[in-house]
Amino acid sequence: MSDSDSKEPVFSEVMSPEEKEHTLKQVEHALMNHDLNRASMMVSRLQAGSEDIDNTLKNLQNRIQKAKSSAETLETSFTEGVRALEHNELETAAENFREILAMAPDHAKARELLQTTTRQQDKRDQISLNLDQAHDARCRGDYETARELCQDILNISSDHESAMQFLKDLEEWISRRRQAQILVAQGDKLFRLKDYSKAIKIWESISDIDPSFNEGRELIKQAELALCEEENSHQAESMLRKAQQYLDSGRYPAVIEILESFPDDVPSKLDASIMLRKAKDGLETHKLMESLANEIVICIENGQFREANARFSMMLDIDSNAPIIADIQTRLNNAESGPA
Repeated sequence: MSDSDSKEPVFSEVMSPEEKEHTLKQVEHALMNHDLNRASMMVSRLQAGSEDIDNTLKNLQNRIQKAKSSAETLETSFTEGVRALEHNELETAAENFREILAMAPDHAKARELLQTTTRQQDKRDQISLNLDQAHDARCRGDYETARELCQDILNISSDHESAMQFLKDLEEWISRRRQAQILVAQGDKLFRLKDYSKAIKIWESISDIDPSFNEGRELIKQAELALCEEENSHQAESMLRKAQQYLDSGRYPAVIEILESFPDDVPSKLDASIMLRKAKDGLETHKLMESLANEIVICIENGQFREANARFSMMLDIDSNAPIIADIQTRLNNAESGPA
Protein backbone atom coordinates (compact mmCIF):
# COMPACT_ATOMS: atom_id res chain seq x y z
CA MET A 1 0.00 0.00 0.00
CA SER A 2 1.37 3.44 -0.98
CA ASP A 3 1.56 6.40 1.38
CA SER A 4 -1.26 8.09 -0.51
CA ASP A 5 -3.48 4.97 0.01
CA SER A 6 -2.81 4.83 3.73
CA LYS A 7 -3.86 8.43 4.34
CA GLU A 8 -7.53 9.00 4.94
CA PRO A 9 -8.87 11.59 2.48
CA VAL A 10 -10.74 14.65 3.64
CA PHE A 11 -14.25 14.40 2.21
CA SER A 12 -16.53 17.22 1.34
CA GLU A 13 -20.18 16.94 2.19
CA VAL A 14 -20.86 15.47 -1.26
CA MET A 15 -18.14 13.20 -2.69
CA SER A 16 -16.83 13.70 -6.13
CA PRO A 17 -16.70 10.63 -8.36
CA GLU A 18 -12.95 10.48 -7.82
CA GLU A 19 -13.32 10.57 -4.04
CA LYS A 20 -16.03 7.93 -4.19
CA GLU A 21 -13.88 5.61 -6.34
CA HIS A 22 -10.93 6.11 -4.02
CA THR A 23 -13.03 5.22 -0.96
CA LEU A 24 -14.49 2.16 -2.68
CA LYS A 25 -10.95 0.91 -3.27
CA GLN A 26 -10.18 1.40 0.40
CA VAL A 27 -13.27 -0.61 1.36
CA GLU A 28 -12.22 -3.46 -0.96
CA HIS A 29 -8.73 -3.37 0.47
CA ALA A 30 -10.05 -3.49 4.03
CA LEU A 31 -12.33 -6.43 3.20
CA MET A 32 -9.46 -8.35 1.62
CA ASN A 33 -7.48 -7.87 4.82
CA HIS A 34 -10.46 -8.77 7.04
CA ASP A 35 -10.32 -5.28 8.55
CA LEU A 36 -14.05 -5.04 8.98
CA ASN A 37 -14.02 -2.01 11.28
CA ARG A 38 -12.17 0.08 8.71
CA ALA A 39 -14.42 -1.23 5.93
CA SER A 40 -17.50 -0.23 7.96
CA MET A 41 -16.04 3.23 8.60
CA MET A 42 -15.34 3.74 4.91
CA VAL A 43 -18.88 2.68 3.99
CA SER A 44 -20.27 5.11 6.55
CA ARG A 45 -18.28 7.91 4.90
CA LEU A 46 -19.59 6.83 1.54
CA GLN A 47 -23.11 7.05 2.90
CA ALA A 48 -22.43 10.49 4.37
CA GLY A 49 -20.86 11.72 1.16
CA SER A 50 -23.46 10.34 -1.22
CA GLU A 51 -26.78 11.91 -2.05
CA ASP A 52 -28.40 8.47 -2.35
CA ILE A 53 -27.46 4.88 -1.56
CA ASP A 54 -26.82 3.07 -4.79
CA ASN A 55 -26.56 -0.71 -5.36
CA THR A 56 -22.80 -0.68 -4.99
CA LEU A 57 -23.09 0.73 -1.51
CA LYS A 58 -25.80 -1.76 -0.59
CA ASN A 59 -23.64 -4.62 -1.84
CA LEU A 60 -20.74 -3.38 0.25
CA GLN A 61 -22.93 -3.20 3.32
CA ASN A 62 -24.15 -6.76 2.74
CA ARG A 63 -20.59 -8.02 2.21
CA ILE A 64 -19.43 -6.38 5.41
CA GLN A 65 -22.37 -7.86 7.32
CA LYS A 66 -21.63 -11.35 5.95
CA ALA A 67 -17.95 -10.90 6.67
CA LYS A 68 -18.73 -9.92 10.26
CA SER A 69 -20.99 -12.95 10.63
CA SER A 70 -18.28 -15.20 9.16
CA ALA A 71 -15.69 -13.66 11.45
CA GLU A 72 -17.85 -14.37 14.47
CA THR A 73 -18.34 -17.95 13.31
CA LEU A 74 -14.60 -18.34 12.74
CA GLU A 75 -13.86 -16.93 16.16
CA THR A 76 -16.37 -19.26 17.82
CA SER A 77 -15.05 -22.32 15.95
CA PHE A 78 -11.47 -21.36 16.71
CA THR A 79 -12.22 -20.90 20.43
CA GLU A 80 -14.04 -24.24 20.57
CA GLY A 81 -11.23 -25.95 18.65
CA VAL A 82 -8.58 -24.61 21.01
CA ARG A 83 -10.63 -25.66 24.03
CA ALA A 84 -11.16 -29.16 22.60
CA LEU A 85 -7.44 -29.48 21.85
CA GLU A 86 -6.55 -28.45 25.39
CA HIS A 87 -8.92 -31.12 26.74
CA ASN A 88 -7.53 -33.74 24.35
CA GLU A 89 -10.85 -33.95 22.48
CA LEU A 90 -8.98 -34.41 19.23
CA GLU A 91 -11.87 -35.30 16.91
CA THR A 92 -13.83 -32.22 18.00
CA ALA A 93 -10.78 -30.01 17.66
CA ALA A 94 -9.97 -31.31 14.18
CA GLU A 95 -13.58 -30.83 13.06
CA ASN A 96 -13.56 -27.16 14.21
CA PHE A 97 -10.24 -26.36 12.55
CA ARG A 98 -11.38 -27.96 9.28
CA GLU A 99 -14.57 -25.89 9.36
CA ILE A 100 -12.46 -22.74 9.77
CA LEU A 101 -10.21 -23.66 6.85
CA ALA A 102 -13.24 -24.43 4.68
CA MET A 103 -14.45 -20.85 5.28
CA ALA A 104 -11.01 -19.21 5.40
CA PRO A 105 -8.35 -21.33 3.65
CA ASP A 106 -5.65 -18.77 4.51
CA HIS A 107 -6.29 -18.98 8.29
CA ALA A 108 -2.71 -19.81 9.26
CA LYS A 109 -3.33 -20.46 12.95
CA ALA A 110 -6.17 -22.89 12.26
CA ARG A 111 -4.01 -24.75 9.74
CA GLU A 112 -1.15 -24.96 12.25
CA LEU A 113 -3.42 -26.23 15.02
CA LEU A 114 -5.05 -28.77 12.66
CA GLN A 115 -1.60 -30.17 11.88
CA THR A 116 -0.86 -30.34 15.62
CA THR A 117 -4.18 -32.10 16.24
CA THR A 118 -3.56 -34.58 13.43
CA ARG A 119 -0.12 -35.44 14.81
CA GLN A 120 -1.61 -36.02 18.24
CA GLN A 121 -4.33 -38.25 16.73
CA ASP A 122 -1.68 -40.30 14.96
CA LYS A 123 0.28 -40.65 18.20
CA ARG A 124 -2.84 -41.61 20.13
CA ASP A 125 -3.83 -44.23 17.54
CA GLN A 126 -0.33 -45.69 17.49
CA ILE A 127 -0.24 -45.82 21.28
CA SER A 128 -3.64 -47.54 21.39
CA LEU A 129 -2.50 -50.10 18.80
CA ASN A 130 0.76 -50.79 20.65
CA LEU A 131 -1.06 -51.18 23.95
CA ASP A 132 -3.52 -53.69 22.48
CA GLN A 133 -0.68 -55.66 20.91
CA ALA A 134 1.26 -55.57 24.19
CA HIS A 135 -1.74 -57.05 26.04
CA ASP A 136 -2.06 -59.80 23.41
CA ALA A 137 1.66 -60.58 23.65
CA ARG A 138 1.49 -60.81 27.43
CA CYS A 139 -1.54 -63.12 27.30
CA ARG A 140 0.33 -65.56 25.06
CA GLY A 141 3.43 -65.33 27.28
CA ASP A 142 5.58 -63.32 24.86
CA TYR A 143 6.82 -60.91 27.51
CA GLU A 144 9.78 -59.60 25.52
CA THR A 145 7.55 -58.41 22.68
CA ALA A 146 5.15 -56.86 25.21
CA ARG A 147 8.07 -54.99 26.80
CA GLU A 148 9.27 -53.65 23.42
CA LEU A 149 5.77 -52.43 22.51
CA CYS A 150 5.44 -50.58 25.82
CA GLN A 151 8.85 -49.01 25.36
CA ASP A 152 7.73 -47.78 21.93
CA ILE A 153 4.74 -46.14 23.62
CA LEU A 154 7.00 -44.35 26.10
CA ASN A 155 9.20 -43.19 23.23
CA ILE A 156 6.07 -41.50 21.82
CA SER A 157 4.73 -40.27 25.16
CA SER A 158 7.23 -40.50 28.01
CA ASP A 159 4.60 -39.97 30.72
CA HIS A 160 1.95 -42.39 29.44
CA GLU A 161 0.51 -43.77 32.67
CA SER A 162 -1.01 -46.94 31.21
CA ALA A 163 2.26 -47.92 29.53
CA MET A 164 4.27 -47.24 32.68
CA GLN A 165 1.86 -49.31 34.78
CA PHE A 166 1.86 -52.06 32.18
CA LEU A 167 5.66 -52.21 32.28
CA LYS A 168 5.57 -52.37 36.05
CA ASP A 169 3.08 -55.24 35.95
CA LEU A 170 5.10 -56.89 33.21
CA GLU A 171 8.17 -57.06 35.42
CA GLU A 172 6.06 -59.02 37.89
CA TRP A 173 4.98 -61.42 35.15
CA ILE A 174 8.58 -61.84 34.00
CA SER A 175 9.53 -62.71 37.57
CA ARG A 176 6.70 -65.24 37.63
CA ARG A 177 7.93 -66.73 34.35
CA ARG A 178 11.39 -67.23 35.85
CA GLN A 179 9.82 -69.02 38.82
CA ALA A 180 7.82 -71.19 36.41
CA GLN A 181 10.97 -72.12 34.51
CA ILE A 182 12.67 -73.14 37.77
CA LEU A 183 9.71 -75.42 38.55
CA VAL A 184 9.93 -76.87 35.04
CA ALA A 185 13.55 -77.83 35.66
CA GLN A 186 12.70 -79.39 39.03
CA GLY A 187 9.88 -81.41 37.53
CA ASP A 188 12.02 -82.45 34.59
CA LYS A 189 14.60 -83.91 36.95
CA LEU A 190 11.92 -85.97 38.69
CA PHE A 191 10.48 -87.01 35.32
CA ARG A 192 13.86 -88.40 34.25
CA LEU A 193 13.96 -90.36 37.52
CA LYS A 194 10.50 -91.73 36.59
CA ASP A 195 8.93 -90.13 39.65
CA TYR A 196 6.00 -89.01 37.56
CA SER A 197 3.56 -88.25 40.38
CA LYS A 198 5.89 -85.74 42.04
CA ALA A 199 6.75 -84.19 38.67
CA ILE A 200 3.04 -83.69 37.95
CA LYS A 201 2.48 -82.10 41.37
CA ILE A 202 5.29 -79.59 40.78
CA TRP A 203 4.17 -78.74 37.24
CA GLU A 204 0.57 -78.27 38.38
CA SER A 205 1.74 -75.51 40.73
CA ILE A 206 2.99 -73.52 37.71
CA SER A 207 -0.54 -72.48 36.74
CA ASP A 208 -0.92 -70.62 40.05
CA ILE A 209 2.27 -68.66 39.36
CA ASP A 210 2.07 -68.10 35.59
CA PRO A 211 -1.29 -69.11 34.02
CA SER A 212 -0.09 -68.23 30.51
CA PHE A 213 2.83 -70.68 30.64
CA ASN A 214 1.46 -73.33 28.28
CA GLU A 215 4.59 -75.46 28.45
CA GLY A 216 3.63 -76.51 31.98
CA ARG A 217 0.33 -77.99 30.76
CA GLU A 218 2.07 -79.90 27.99
CA LEU A 219 4.58 -81.34 30.46
CA ILE A 220 1.75 -82.49 32.73
CA LYS A 221 0.15 -84.33 29.81
CA GLN A 222 3.43 -86.11 29.07
CA ALA A 223 3.90 -87.07 32.72
CA GLU A 224 0.30 -88.32 33.04
CA LEU A 225 0.78 -90.46 29.94
CA ALA A 226 4.07 -91.85 31.29
CA LEU A 227 2.43 -92.53 34.67
CA CYS A 228 -0.44 -94.33 32.99
CA GLU A 229 1.96 -96.44 30.96
CA GLU A 230 3.95 -97.24 34.09
CA GLU A 231 0.80 -98.27 35.98
CA ASN A 232 -0.31 -100.40 33.05
CA SER A 233 3.11 -102.00 32.92
CA HIS A 234 3.03 -102.81 36.63
CA GLN A 235 -0.48 -104.23 36.32
CA ALA A 236 0.61 -106.30 33.32
CA GLU A 237 3.61 -107.71 35.18
CA SER A 238 1.36 -108.69 38.09
CA MET A 239 -1.05 -110.40 35.70
CA LEU A 240 1.83 -112.20 34.02
CA ARG A 241 3.22 -113.50 37.33
CA LYS A 242 -0.17 -114.80 38.41
CA ALA A 243 -0.75 -116.43 35.02
CA GLN A 244 2.65 -118.15 35.24
CA GLN A 245 1.72 -119.63 38.63
CA TYR A 246 -1.52 -121.00 37.20
CA LEU A 247 0.32 -122.33 34.14
CA ASP A 248 2.88 -124.14 36.31
CA SER A 249 0.06 -125.80 38.27
CA GLY A 250 -1.83 -126.77 35.12
CA ARG A 251 -4.75 -124.41 35.73
CA TYR A 252 -5.06 -123.57 32.07
CA PRO A 253 -8.58 -122.01 32.07
CA ALA A 254 -7.45 -119.55 34.77
CA VAL A 255 -4.40 -118.62 32.68
CA ILE A 256 -6.58 -118.03 29.62
CA GLU A 257 -9.04 -115.92 31.58
CA ILE A 258 -6.27 -113.62 32.84
CA LEU A 259 -4.30 -113.26 29.62
CA GLU A 260 -7.22 -112.69 27.26
CA SER A 261 -7.75 -109.31 29.00
CA PHE A 262 -4.04 -108.47 28.95
CA PRO A 263 -3.34 -104.83 27.86
CA ASP A 264 -1.91 -104.30 24.38
CA ASP A 265 0.36 -101.29 24.91
CA VAL A 266 2.87 -102.82 27.34
CA PRO A 267 6.34 -104.25 26.68
CA SER A 268 5.43 -107.69 28.07
CA LYS A 269 2.59 -108.19 25.58
CA LEU A 270 4.68 -110.69 23.58
CA ASP A 271 5.43 -112.77 26.68
CA ALA A 272 1.74 -112.80 27.52
CA SER A 273 0.86 -113.94 24.00
CA ILE A 274 3.35 -116.82 24.20
CA MET A 275 2.05 -117.87 27.62
CA LEU A 276 -1.55 -117.70 26.40
CA ARG A 277 -0.66 -119.99 23.51
CA LYS A 278 0.94 -122.45 25.93
CA ALA A 279 -2.16 -122.37 28.14
CA LYS A 280 -4.47 -123.04 25.22
CA ASP A 281 -2.23 -125.86 23.98
CA GLY A 282 -2.03 -127.23 27.52
CA LEU A 283 -5.79 -127.12 27.88
CA GLU A 284 -6.22 -129.03 24.60
CA THR A 285 -3.63 -131.59 25.74
CA HIS A 286 -5.33 -131.93 29.10
CA LYS A 287 -8.68 -132.54 27.45
CA LEU A 288 -7.11 -135.14 25.14
CA MET A 289 -5.42 -136.92 28.07
CA GLU A 290 -8.70 -137.01 30.01
CA SER A 291 -10.49 -138.39 26.97
CA LEU A 292 -7.88 -141.19 26.57
CA ALA A 293 -8.00 -141.95 30.28
CA ASN A 294 -11.78 -142.37 30.14
CA GLU A 295 -11.44 -144.69 27.17
CA ILE A 296 -8.81 -146.77 29.05
CA VAL A 297 -11.15 -147.14 32.02
CA ILE A 298 -13.91 -148.39 29.71
CA CYS A 299 -11.51 -150.84 28.04
CA ILE A 300 -10.41 -152.20 31.42
CA GLU A 301 -14.02 -152.68 32.48
CA ASN A 302 -14.65 -154.61 29.23
CA GLY A 303 -11.46 -156.68 29.57
CA GLN A 304 -9.93 -155.06 26.48
CA PHE A 305 -6.43 -154.81 27.87
CA ARG A 306 -4.68 -154.57 24.51
CA GLU A 307 -6.75 -151.55 23.52
CA ALA A 308 -6.23 -150.06 26.98
CA ASN A 309 -2.43 -150.41 26.71
CA ALA A 310 -2.43 -148.90 23.23
CA ARG A 311 -4.24 -145.83 24.48
CA PHE A 312 -1.91 -145.66 27.48
CA SER A 313 1.09 -145.60 25.11
CA MET A 314 -0.51 -142.65 23.34
CA MET A 315 -0.84 -140.87 26.67
CA LEU A 316 2.84 -141.47 27.40
CA ASP A 317 3.77 -140.05 24.01
CA ILE A 318 1.69 -136.96 24.64
CA ASP A 319 2.85 -136.18 28.21
CA SER A 320 4.56 -138.84 30.28
CA ASN A 321 4.79 -136.48 33.25
CA ALA A 322 1.09 -135.71 33.50
CA PRO A 323 -0.29 -136.46 37.01
CA ILE A 324 -3.01 -138.65 35.50
CA ILE A 325 -0.37 -141.10 34.15
CA ALA A 326 0.32 -142.64 37.57
CA ASP A 327 -3.38 -143.24 38.23
CA ILE A 328 -3.93 -144.95 34.87
CA GLN A 329 -0.75 -147.02 35.31
CA THR A 330 -2.05 -148.31 38.66
CA ARG A 331 -5.45 -149.16 37.16
CA LEU A 332 -3.83 -151.14 34.35
CA ASN A 333 -1.52 -153.07 36.67
CA ASN A 334 -4.35 -154.02 39.00
CA ALA A 335 -6.57 -155.08 36.11
CA GLU A 336 -3.91 -157.22 34.43
CA SER A 337 -2.81 -159.00 37.64
CA GLY A 338 -6.41 -159.97 38.44
CA PRO A 339 -7.82 -160.63 41.90
CA ALA A 340 -5.26 -161.88 44.45
